[in-house]
Parts: sequence; structure tokens; C-alpha cells
Amino acid sequence: MRGEFTVATRKKQLSFEEKMSQLENIVINLEKGTTPLNESMELFEQGMKLSAELQKMLETAEQRVILLTEQADGTITEQELKQEDTLNDT
Repeated sequence: MRGEFTVATRKKQLSFEEKMSQLENIVINLEKGTTPLNESMELFEQGMKLSAELQKMLETAEQRVILLTEQADGTITEQELKQEDTLNDT
């Protein structure tokens, strides 16, 4: 079926959106409850791997966020967000 996730893995580097779509398809297939147990276990494992990869991608993206700050004279400067900046906000 078109758009349905299969256990076969793709060789190319997938984007965040592509990985998220695959994870959503896995969840849909598992929620249907019609997949054989062995395939369900494989889908679950693949879903867990995708989830970890997505989390890592989000963490990497967060580290690349640029803070824009306005100076007293009205100029805007860019400053890279550092890990310790995010830890201090909690």
C-alpha cells in the first residue's frame, strides 16, 4: 500500500520530516492490531530507533538556535545558543 511503512530500511539519509512520517506510519500499523507478532516486534524496534534518532536531531537543532539580542543603541546582534544557556533556563 502506498504510504504504508515496511520493515525494509532505506539507504539514504532521511530528513526529520521523513523519519517522523515513518514513525507515524509505524504507530498507525501497530494500533490497527492486525500485524503478526513478529512483524509487530520489528516495527516496534524500528519505531524506537526512529524515536531516538528524532530526539537526537531535535537536540542538535536546538544547539544551533541563534539568539537575537537588541543592544542599547538599537542594533541587533546574533549569539549562538550554548548548552549551558538552556540549562540555566530551567
